[in-house]
Amino acid sequence: MGDSTRKIDVEKLIAFGDDLVGCLKDEKDVKNLTQHLELSKALQSHCDADSKAVRNLLQDYRKKIDLSKKMADEAKSEAVADAEMDFLQKELAVSNMINTVITNEIGDLEHQGVSVEERRLLLKKLEQEELRTQMKLSMYASVSSIIPNLEDHSKISGRLAATAFFHKLQNGIHPRVPCKGHENKTYKQVQEEAIESKRRDLAVPEANGGVWPGIRTPTHSLFIWARGSEPSSVMEDDQMPTKYFQKFLVASGSNFREPLGTLVTLHSPPYILRYNELEARGLKKHLKRLNAPKHWMLDKLGGAFAPKPSSGPHKSRECLPLILILRNRLKYALTYREVIAILMQRLVLVDQKVRTDKTYPAGFMDVVSIPKTNESFRLLYDTKGRFRLHSIRDEESKFKLCKVRSVQFGQKGIPYINTYDGRTIRYPDPLIKANDTIKFDLEAQKITDFIKFDVGNVVMVTGGRNRGRVGVIKSREKHKGSFETIHVQDATGHEFATRMGNVFTIGKGSKPWVSLPKGKGIKLSIIEEAKKRHAAQVGAAA
Repeated sequence: MGDSTRKIDVEKLIAFGDDLVGCLKDEKDVKNLTQHLELSKALQSHCDADSKAVRNLLQDYRKKIDLSKKMADEAKSEAVADAEMDFLQKELAVSNMINTVITNEIGDLEHQGVSVEERRLLLKKLEQEELRTQMKLSMYASVSSIIPNLEDHSKISGRLAATAFFHKLQNGIHPRVPCKGHENKTYKQVQEEAIESKRRDLAVPEANGGVWPGIRTPTHSLFIWARGSEPSSVMEDDQMPTKYFQKFLVASGSNFREPLGTLVTLHSPPYILRYNELEARGLKKHLKRLNAPKHWMLDKLGGAFAPKPSSGPHKSRECLPLILILRNRLKYALTYREVIAILMQRLVLVDQKVRTDKTYPAGFMDVVSIPKTNESFRLLYDTKGRFRLHSIRDEESKFKLCKVRSVQFGQKGIPYINTYDGRTIRYPDPLIKANDTIKFDLEAQKITDFIKFDVGNVVMVTGGRNRGRVGVIKSREKHKGSFETIHVQDATGHEFATRMGNVFTIGKGSKPWVSLPKGKGIKLSIIEEAKKRHAAQVGAAA
């Protein structure tokens, strides 16, 4: 049974071998088998490549996971650093508040010291006046052998009576009226009697520290009666001896001239002397360094005085004198006299015009040119509100931008505009309105183009805490009876607001018509500035 089974298997095997030999005899079958073998090899190589790619991907993913872990650790450390920075900022704010309080207390103490010094000087001046009066009276007594007494007017005649009278008025004393029929009455009694009797000639304004504001006139008034100096007959107002009393005042000494002022008119008895109070004698010619604008950035050890700007197109607190441009900024001169020597050679031009005044006030958007060195600068603000001398090309130095202050009509209906730099330009474009900006050709002295003050135009802030920032107008807020508010957005997306008077349009759309200094008018926060400095230090160290 077993042998028969083995025999059957051998036969099957022989039959299968015969069939295989029969198949291999055909070339087509051999080719097919060869192709299947090649396909299997290609499939194996493809599988090997896929497995290798999968291994590479796994390695890349592991690297990315490690990098993300590292970045997460760095982010955590930065968050801790930001928290420390916030804490330091809070401490800085607290210290600033403490410094402000201390500064205010110091200012109050200084003010008290100044007031005490003023009182001391006033007392000293009063003592000197009293001593001078006593000396005059003693001189009179030595000549006339009459002992003068300020309380007894019968022993004082002529000019000395008036001198003593005014001396008492200056010291706030109310002497009695030395007028006929009223020798023992005070001014208040004479005033009441004058009101009752409606006698205009005896109406005396009530005294107030030597100044009599009772008569409401443009000038102050004083009631005086000089015993022994009255005219022989009563005269009307138009016949009053003005020259006589002028001579009387001159002969009476400096007590009438210096503290009381200049004689204007005189009226009939009782004589009323009208005078104007003394005013300052013209413009101040000096400027202390401590009172100079902070954006001039003067040295603390540069002396007690600063150059006082001359009268010109810009305000004294919003300008930069030429001496500071040449000496402090450009370093073309070392001393005051060297600046004068440079300017006297007519080497410096402001807005294409030669300027020889050492304290000429150059201001915002002015073009300062020095042909000998082939340099041109435009005065602009940086984001900290300080003047920046921005170097420009020759093409840009031929024009400047001017903000229109107002549009008016002159004689015979001639229209004209006033600009921020003091220019008056006749026959402008009718479309130009106030707060617009004109492009002014400095050579032809003509308007070549203008920019409307509209939403969407780029502006530079010229005043306030945002001075020097550049951005695009986003909206306008009109407040009736108050300032109009302008909302501006800078290139980084930060928004801020300022008054309309502080905004200067410098271009249409987002493109300015003048080149901007370094920073492009973008103000950085304290943290951003710290990071920028840190990055610069790291780059320098690397």
